[in-house]
Amino acid sequence: MTYVDLWVANVFEYESMIEALRKTVRPNVAYITVVQHDTGLVSSREKIVKIMKQIPNVLVLSAGGYGHVPIPLFKQPEGLLEKRFFKPMEKRELLTSYMGSDHNAPQDMRKKMIQTVNEEATLLGVKVRTGFGSADEWHQVAGNSKVSLCPRGYGRTAFHLFEILQLGLVPVHVYLDIPWVPYSDLYKTIGFSTDVKGLPELMRKINDMDLQDLERMEEKIRALRSTHFTNEGLLDQISLFMKNAGSDLRCQKVPATMNG
Repeated sequence: MTYVDLWVANVFEYESMIEALRKTVRPNVAYITVVQHDTGLVSSREKIVKIMKQIPNVLVLSAGGYGHVPIPLFKQPEGLLEKRFFKPMEKRELLTSYMGSDHNAPQDMRKKMIQTVNEEATLLGVKVRTGFGSADEWHQVAGNSKVSLCPRGYGRTAFHLFEILQLGLVPVHVYLDIPWVPYSDLYKTIGFSTDVKGLPELMRKINDMDLQDLERMEEKIRALRSTHFTNEGLLDQISLFMKNAGSDLRCQKVPATMNG
C-alpha cells in the first residue's frame, strides 16, 4: 500500500483508507505490511494510534520508526564510497562529522547534537566537522571521518543512516527517545547508537578505540551491503524473516508514542 503517497496527497483520505483497512482485515488471518512513513501505518493524530491495537494481526515492518520490526529507510541508492574519497583509517583527520540539516527533528535535537559534538571535540582536542555540502563534499568529509553522525529526523531514523552504511562507513545513530535501527543484533557489531546526552562518552570511547577495530567494522559493513542494505537484500531478509529461516530482522516493542 502506498502509504506515503496518499499521506502527502490528502491526510484525511489517508485516515479513511486506514479505517477501511481496519474494517476489511479478517481477524483470523495474519497480515504483513511494509511502511516507509515516519509514523508507520497510523497517521500523526494520536487518536489513530488505537487502530494498531484494533488490528493486532497486522505485522508492521516500519522504516520510519513506528511498528513492530525496524527495517532500513531507503532513498536513492548510494554506491560504495569512491576510491578518491576513501582514506585509510589512520589517515582520517576527523573523529566524526555530520553534513546535513540542523533541524528536521523534534525538540531541536540536531542543533543540540551539533553543539554537544563541537564542545566535546574541543575538550578532547580532536577535529570534527558539521555543516552542509554538495554530494561530493559530504562524501569527501565522510571518507575523512572515523565515524559518521546519523541523527534521526521527523521519524525515529533518517535516510542518512543508510546512506552511510551503503557507502561502507561506520554510522552513529543519534536518537531522541529510543533507537530505531534494523537488524538490531547485527547493528551492534557495525555501528553505534546514543542519545545526545550520551554523545560525549561515546566520542571518548571511539577516540580510544583501536583503529583496527573500526576497520573491521567497515569491512563487515561492506560485506553485508548487498544482503542487508539494498532493496533486493531487504526483500530477501523479509522473506527469510517470514519463513523463520535466519533473517537478521528483529521484532521490538511498539513505541509508546508515534515519533518521540
